[in-house]
Amino acid sequence: MVLFVVDTLATFLGVPLDQVSSSYFILFFKVAFFVSQVLAFLFGFLLKTYLPPQKQTTTWRHLAEVVIGIVVIYLCYEERVVLLFLQAIPTYLMMVLLPSHISQYAVLLFTMTFLSWIHIQRLGSTDARQQSVDITAPLMIQTQKLSSLAFNLYDGDTLSVGKEASRASHKLHSIKNPPMLLPFFGYLLSFQNSMVGPFLFYTEYLCFIEGREEDLFSDPLERELVAKNKERIRDAKAALRTQAIAFLFHFLLTLYALGRYDPEFLISEEFQRLGIFRKYFWLTLYGFYLRQKFYCAWSISALAMLISGFGFSGFSSNGTLEPEYRNAFNVRFFNIEATTLINARAPTSVAAVRFWAYCFRELGTNTKVMLDNWNIGTTRWLRECVYDRVPKRFAVVAVFFVSAFWHGFYPVYYICFLSAALLTMTGRCALVRNTLRLCRARLRPCFIESYWYHRLYDIVTNLAALFSLNYLGMGFFLLDTSLALKLWGCGSWHFLSPPEDACQAIRLFQLKLLRVPRLHSSHHGGTYFYSDESPFTSNLPRLLDLNFYYLGHIVPLLMLFLLPYALPSSTSEPRKGVVDVTYEVTLDPASGAATVTSGPSREKSA
Repeated sequence: MVLFVVDTLATFLGVPLDQVSSSYFILFFKVAFFVSQVLAFLFGFLLKTYLPPQKQTTTWRHLAEVVIGIVVIYLCYEERVVLLFLQAIPTYLMMVLLPSHISQYAVLLFTMTFLSWIHIQRLGSTDARQQSVDITAPLMIQTQKLSSLAFNLYDGDTLSVGKEASRASHKLHSIKNPPMLLPFFGYLLSFQNSMVGPFLFYTEYLCFIEGREEDLFSDPLERELVAKNKERIRDAKAALRTQAIAFLFHFLLTLYALGRYDPEFLISEEFQRLGIFRKYFWLTLYGFYLRQKFYCAWSISALAMLISGFGFSGFSSNGTLEPEYRNAFNVRFFNIEATTLINARAPTSVAAVRFWAYCFRELGTNTKVMLDNWNIGTTRWLRECVYDRVPKRFAVVAVFFVSAFWHGFYPVYYICFLSAALLTMTGRCALVRNTLRLCRARLRPCFIESYWYHRLYDIVTNLAALFSLNYLGMGFFLLDTSLALKLWGCGSWHFLSPPEDACQAIRLFQLKLLRVPRLHSSHHGGTYFYSDESPFTSNLPRLLDLNFYYLGHIVPLLMLFLLPYALPSSTSEPRKGVVDVTYEVTLDPASGAATVTSGPSREKSA
């Protein structure tokens, strides 16, 4: 559709197609994506209304997923939808013909290789159409589905011979036999999540199609509760209203940010001349607005999931038995809860409870909390298909490397993810753990005595974690490795830059251990700026052989990354021999009244 519209307009205006700017292709692609997601939303409503999950409608629901999925994808990518079948058919034959202990790795290798081939084609193409309208996003989602399906088959075979699964989730998602072709392609092409996710396991898709939501749980009490409330589960009106507001919010911010926030401003001379607080402000603001396009895409995808009744994950734990749809969301931006447990020293007013629940429920106080609420489907896939499948000492590096490999072949991806892996592994080493344990033992009494000290700590650690992610993640928006290294390599983050002696020590370490040549730099106003003639701006191929010379930027980033772990959590741990008193505030949405009850904490003592 995109190429057809651009070709028609170019013919009408008498402009050769090869002279059309890529910005026009990008614009029409965004419009086509929005239209396809609106159609997915409408088809989701029709699917739930006219083909509800019943035994006699299972085949028709699978068929609807396949047909509508092809239509939705074709609207954006036209004939390139064939690539999805070229990846899926050989994978299906592997799962049918090969033993499961071989096919699990063969499928992962083949799907990642096929995806890499598409990534490389896009990088090497000089055609504006190829670069602007590529099908890598649906292929990335399908790669997750195919590889998880192969691992779930292996788990099913493992359980069938009497062995125990390594994790409870492996048992829950295991399947005994390869699926038939119609359910197989229905799972891959399901129109609710085939474009941008979120990723779901095959068993979760089957439970949605066949109306077996109780099979998502292993606890008999939970299964019984779900079986009695299926009609409520499939009618997600409350979640739909909340998500519609979230989509409108992100959509308006995305429109506002178009053309206003160019990430290259962060490496300009104008930005370098700013003071440290202004730099922090602009980096945070740019990161916020540049992420809105992801929030917008995932929000409209969540609407298509919810209107179909897809994505149920259980009931809320606040006693209201309200259905939750966490599997429908790929990101949790805000999560306002009507009921929350607050510390006995905290203010007991309803307004205070709602305010703090709004501000700190999802604004994590460390980078792990933030990353766990970003691209949630991919995190589930990496955890179950990579982290749990490799030796524990290699698990962290394997997860970040596979994630970078899955995203593509921009060198900046590997620098970002390997940096994140280094941070994670550093936080787990014995020396750091012992230091943090000492900090908690000495500093904890300073924070647990006052509720407001906890809140102040939350604010400080949130800002630290947010800066770390914006600082490191800005490479995803710059994409050009030389520009990203220029942002990371400059020492103009005054309060983050190590002292002069530490800078010299870092350079000595880089020169002696990494054995790379010294880069030219000039000192200006106490700040190091790397000259434009340095290798990282003039010789990119040579840069890739420098063993990631600029990983020296990890030193200041590491200081901020460890700050949230060096100080105590805002929620105090249970103490032995002490009964903590908690207040439970329940808000009635209809009348606006609040009921406050108090009693001993239900958490077990340490």
